[in-house]
Amino acid sequence: MRKILHVLLAFTLLFFIAPLSVEAQEKTLSGTILADDSKSPLPGVTIRVKGTRRLTQTDVNGKFTIRVNTGEVLQISSVGYETADIKVGAAENIGLSLKTADNTLGEVVVTAMDIKRNPRSMGYSTQTLKGDEIQETQR
Repeated sequence: MRKILHVLLAFTLLFFIAPLSVEAQEKTLSGTILADDSKSPLPGVTIRVKGTRRLTQTDVNGKFTIRVNTGEVLQISSVGYETADIKVGAAENIGLSLKTADNTLGEVVVTAMDIKRNPRSMGYSTQTLKGDEIQETQR
């Protein structure tokens, strides 16, 4: 009977202590994101923990905070910059510089405006929008 009580006590302690150790691995990570070329802070950069729904954005000074576990991967992305993947280590504060992405437009096609044609002669559908309709939507 005494053995059963010892085993029951051991399992009970295990169930109460194990969740505390798992929760202790999660920490608050903070940092600053800078532009690689000008070393200025980047506002609006998205920091996402891969495989989860946890994400945040940098503020006006390029600073952020996010809850992460050690070993998770942060995906850092912004429009006009290359995406970076960072594995979370023991550090609680990181600094990162994002490189400018070289994805400029190669070719731009501009169509002529205000050319009057019969809509039936066009090879595609057209839509007419009058000034009164635009004013109606602005109310």
